[in-house]
Amino acid sequence: MQTQRSFAVLLAALMLAVGLPLYIAAAQTDSDLELELLPGEIWERGDGLGYNISLNLGKNGQYVARWVGCLGQYGHSEGMWNEVEGGIDLKPAREQGMMQGHLRHLRRVALSGEVRLIPPEDIDNAKRFDRGGAFSTFYAFTLARLVEDTPSSNKTTEPLR
Repeated sequence: MQTQRSFAVLLAALMLAVGLPLYIAAAQTDSDLELELLPGEIWERGDGLGYNISLNLGKNGQYVARWVGCLGQYGHSEGMWNEVEGGIDLKPAREQGMMQGHLRHLRRVALSGEVRLIPPEDIDNAKRFDRGGAFSTFYAFTLARLVEDTPSSNKTTEPLR
């Protein structure tokens, strides 16, 4: 009887030790994760084949987005971005190719323990594929890198050609 009670206590402690952090992580909401967008960030999404978009959020409030695939560049857009509650808005000044009408709003969403930027229409699909660390970057932008300023230029976005 003593062995069964000790086993039950040990099992309960183990479940609490493992289950509580998982419960807290699952209960985390978007507002719990602070996203301070640092101008100069580059976000990326895609499948590594025909759908790959890089989004450069420039320090001057400008953005450049490029859609690249196995056959080259499929489209690009550039314009102004601004942070809004829950995400960012993109206001394109110029769009070409497949980027015409493609990105306007991105929501801040916590997936796989990190902040992602996701178009509202793709949030459900992104959450569906967020299982056990096997996160799919097809539906959501992930932070790729920061752009360093160079002494010769204050521009963080390169002009589209």
